[in-house]
Amino acid sequence: MKHCLKIATLILASAPLLGANQLVTLTGALGATANFEFSYGSLTVTLTNTTPAHDAGTLLTDFMFELANPAADPSPSLRPVNSVVGDGRLITVDANGGVHDYTGTQQPDWGFGVYNSAIPNVHNGSYLLCTICGAGVTTQYGPSEGILGPGTGPAATPYSTANGSIKGNGPHNPFFDGKAVFVFQGDHITPLTVANNVNFSFGTTFGPELAASTSIVSTPEPVSLLLTGSALVCLSLGVRRRRAGKS
Repeated sequence: MKHCLKIATLILASAPLLGANQLVTLTGALGATANFEFSYGSLTVTLTNTTPAHDAGTLLTDFMFELANPAADPSPSLRPVNSVVGDGRLITVDANGGVHDYTGTQQPDWGFGVYNSAIPNVHNGSYLLCTICGAGVTTQYGPSEGILGPGTGPAATPYSTANGSIKGNGPHNPFFDGKAVFVFQGDHITPLTVANNVNFSFGTTFGPELAASTSIVSTPEPVSLLLTGSALVCLSLGVRRRRAGKS
């Protein structure tokens, strides 16, 4: 029991260092979420398009963000690369609105770099992840590989209610089916790192950017919950034993 109490004390004392996911939500006529998972030296971003797909203007096609550490820490930075491979299902949508797994040779690859533009320059210095790119960042496969939101048609042909910019559209196929996951490596990234100045962009033209300031929620990772829960159980057993000893 003494060992359990010591371990519990250590876990609870280090709880802020266990890390947390940061969920950023964009709501309105166009909706999306970005889930940031920070660990030591790496960042995983999961982009999800929640906008019902009616036309190519509802495709999630670029994403911008900045990173920050607590004031006393060095500034975090992602290592520069020209592109980043995404993890997600690539699909094609046929002329009837049916969905099929993509069977071509194209890779699930988005452009990635640092936004740098004279006009507009308000986002200069932000990280830009995109398949419809600009501001000094290029992509190999645009205008395809936009993240497609949910269809509103029947199960067999979910995109039958979308127009020809999605159904059977060669240049825009394949799409990411609902979400895409991107992993980055960097310096001075820790579980305490946070994302800010997050912007989403939709459609087949670079920009405009929609600031995701509506909802930012930090959620503990499962391992944090498990360890913290175990620590609380140890403390509870310790308290009960001490009370039993006194009585």
